[in-house]
Amino acid sequence: MLYIVIAYFYKPILLNWIIGPLFMLITLHIIPTLLRGLRDKVRMRFTG
Repeated sequence: MLYIVIAYFYKPILLNWIIGPLFMLITLHIIPTLLRGLRDKVRMRFTG
């Protein structure tokens, strides 16, 4: 029972440690990389 109480209070902290860096990685690295790839595909299609 004590573990459940501890987990309940530590869950927001753990989620912040996991979600925070992942959100930064996705917004600063993965999305721009995908957009760059899509842009290059469109350019290749239009330029031949």
